Amino acid sequence: MQKSLSLHPQKRMVKVLAWIVVLYGSETWTFQKEDVRRHEAFEMWIWRRTMKVSWTEHKTNEEVLQMVDTEREMMDTLRSRQKTWLGHILRHDLLHRFLYSLFVIDYLFLFLLP
Repeated sequence: MQKSLSLHPQKRMVKVLAWIVVLYGSETWTFQKEDVRRHEAFEMWIWRRTMKVSWTEHKTNEEVLQMVDTEREMMDTLRSRQKTWLGHILRHDLLHRFLYSLFVIDYLFLFLLP
C-alpha cells in the first residue's frame, strides 16, 4: 500500500476539506486588505503543508505553487461565489417586485376598478 497520495488527489482533498471550512459563508463577507492578505497566507500555508515544505528551506511562494502545479485560487473562488450570490439576491428581489406588482394590478382590477 502506498504511504502517500499523488499530487492530484492531495489537491482535491485540500479543496474539498480545507477550503470548504475556510470559505463557509464567505459570500456575505466584506473584505478589507488585511483579510485578503490573511486568506492568501492561509492558502500558501496549506500548500506548503501539503508538499511538506519547511520554512527553513526558504522556498518562495511561486516555487511552492509550481511544485503543486497550481495558481492562487482561493480569492478568485471567493469572488466568484460573491458574484453568484449577488446575482441570486438581485434576481430574487426583482422576482419579488414583479410578483408584487402583479398582485397589486390584479387587486386593483378585481376589487377597486369594477
